[in-house]
Amino acid sequence: MHEYGIISNLIRITLDRLAKESVSKVLLVEIEFGEFLFINPENARMAFDSLVSGTILEGSELRLQFVPGKIHCTSCGYEGGVPLPKDKHLHYSNHLLICPKCNAIPQVVQGLECAVTQIEIESIVA
Repeated sequence: MHEYGIISNLIRITLDRLAKESVSKVLLVEIEFGEFLFINPENARMAFDSLVSGTILEGSELRLQFVPGKIHCTSCGYEGGVPLPKDKHLHYSNHLLICPKCNAIPQVVQGLECAVTQIEIESIVA
């Protein structure tokens, strides 16, 4: 479950940042993931709930946003999405993105995002 490691790093960075601001309670954490990270939302939520226990993030709402993947093929000029199988276990395997027009290996334009994009806080410790 690669979601655990990714969520763990995002939480650590978020807690470090919030500690500098003296925040005592967080209401919402919004995380943006690119489609090509193959994040399973259920696994991400389970990891979040487990990792925030006992922190100022405990009890906060987790909002996940997903950015569609987009490629650019330098061989044929195609730019757009890549059809991916709708297998719920897709995130467990290795992935090679292939241009749907010419089967060349394209450049990823969008879909590798991984960031905390919003945090709503209730209070700041004086």
